[in-house]
Amino acid sequence: MRPIDRIKKPLVLRPPKVMSATPCAVEVATLFNCWRALSVDSKQCADSAKSLMTCMAAQGKSTGSSRSVDQINFWLAKARRKKQL
Repeated sequence: MRPIDRIKKPLVLRPPKVMSATPCAVEVATLFNCWRALSVDSKQCADSAKSLMTCMAAQGKSTGSSRSVDQINFWLAKARRKKQL
């Protein structure tokens, strides 16, 4: 491959590799610790369970930003193979 051919390659957009904390991990750990200290059916662990449910409900409402990046990558790959857009 000639050096000029390497320069003419199309740009590819890839999502950034970011390590993020697991959502609701603190709430899950709190609930498990409460269950371990008391019992699974304890009424004192209701607050921990309630906070976990609210966190999980909030995580269900995510944005579609990663989907748009996937679509861009799909179209860039298709253009790279020189197929008709």
